[in-house]
Amino acid sequence: MVLISKSPEDTIKIGRKFAHILFPNAIVALVGSLGSGKTVFVKGICQGLGITQEVTSPSFALMNVYQNHIVVFHFDFFRLNSLKEIADLGIEEFLFANGISVIEWAEKAKSFLG
Repeated sequence: MVLISKSPEDTIKIGRKFAHILFPNAIVALVGSLGSGKTVFVKGICQGLGITQEVTSPSFALMNVYQNHIVVFHFDFFRLNSLKEIADLGIEEFLFANGISVIEWAEKAKSFLG
């Protein structure tokens, strides 16, 4: 699916709507250049799921967790350089934990994610 937005407000709005089609164990793979709005889109997803926590980029932490009636695992693979680094995160534990996994820079894990 390709979504095009003209502003951060549009991106949040699209994310809120997109949240309604998500389900436990869904994986959302986000691809886009630096500053393209990936984290803003995740903010919209979380708003659409009724999550009130502040959504921030997990660039340095590698993963943030947000929760309401469902858990959102928010990954950022920007700083990772190999599939081994991704595997070492223990990502499988989260992908199948009945939450929603949203992965920024998912192209770095293309062969890992299938």
